[in-house]
Amino acid sequence: MDRRIQHVLRYLQQNCHRRWRLRDLASSVNLSPTRFSHLFHSETGLPLREYIKRLRLDKAKQLLATTFLRVKEISNQVGYGS
Repeated sequence: MDRRIQHVLRYLQQNCHRRWRLRDLASSVNLSPTRFSHLFHSETGLPLREYIKRLRLDKAKQLLATTFLRVKEISNQVGYGS
């Protein structure tokens, strides 16, 4: 896998609660947003938005199964808070 995409994936996993802009993620690995989107999709098999959605849902499922946190607390921790 491309090292730039690996870098972004690690960052996303460690910060799934944050909001991201495509422009900022692309800039962090010195790519244009268009090139980054294409490379991300080809390397992961998913568009960025879908990857982030799945990442957040997986994290929420894990927290529901392993903690006694309320759903509202979990939604805040994975970036779905209001």
